[in-house]
Amino acid sequence: MGQKSNKTKTLVNKIIWDYIQDKFSLEVKSRLEGNDITDPDEILPCIPNHQFADTGEIKSEFEAALARENEAREKLKNEEEEKSKDLILKYQEEYELNRRREIEDQELALMVDTKHAVTGQRKQIITKEKEYCQRSPGLVFIKFTVHEPKSRFTISS
Repeated sequence: MGQKSNKTKTLVNKIIWDYIQDKFSLEVKSRLEGNDITDPDEILPCIPNHQFADTGEIKSEFEAALARENEAREKLKNEEEEKSKDLILKYQEEYELNRRREIEDQELALMVDTKHAVTGQRKQIITKEKEYCQRSPGLVFIKFTVHEPKSRFTISS
């Protein structure tokens, strides 16, 4: 179409223009004279589509949205509190476990000291080593090693 219109120096197809003038002669004549008799609302009617809210409807929608937000906020708060309580309980259990182990260690050391004192054996040295668990940082393993004290003096006979 572009090359054909360049050759004929027209932008309108002559056959179609003749057909339009024949079928719609009154409209074409009035349009060329500057009097448009066609009402655009007849061709494309503009029908307003207003949606009016009932009295108080917007307020009730706003209050419902506000209630949903408050409910979601309260739910999140409760979940966080529950997680916090669980974490506190976990740390308390670990603390109690470690405390019991320390008490048992002290009792064991006291028993070893009293046994040696009663039997009259030489005192032995007990070393205590803490080992921390890699998988659970709160767990501590305690290892006891019993060995003879090294004397600075040697008795020779």
